[in-house]
Amino acid sequence: MPVGFKLLSEPPLLHVWLSGKVGLPDLLDRHKRYGGDPGFQPGVDELFDIRGATEIDLTFSQMRTLRHKKKAYYAQTPHKVRCAIIAPGDVQFGMGRMYATLADLAGDQNVEVFRKADLAMAFLGISDSDLAQQLTEKCAAK
Repeated sequence: MPVGFKLLSEPPLLHVWLSGKVGLPDLLDRHKRYGGDPGFQPGVDELFDIRGATEIDLTFSQMRTLRHKKKAYYAQTPHKVRCAIIAPGDVQFGMGRMYATLADLAGDQNVEVFRKADLAMAFLGISDSDLAQQLTEKCAAK
């Protein structure tokens, strides 16, 4: 599956990873599956790892569609959700920045893009070294 996710309860975190070729239908499907997950919690911070994506097939218009679909979700949250995107490659980083710009315009999510996992963990306030190591290893393995 091009887009996978896992909900962590402690700390509350949505961990999402991309692998292979990813397009808008894959991302919308992940959003739908997350909304139907029994552990669904609006407002949890997010860690998106796109290191495993070999191709991200999204136009700017499709990225806006994705962001628009998520608007209702972020309206349910009691605070601004923090989202760290791990994107070491130039194309991945550019896609992450495109999403971050759309989130900035909406004002309902605080998105930052990082080339290194440890900086993403620090942004999310994950200081537990064991948890950070586990997430980094899972991200790298995907």
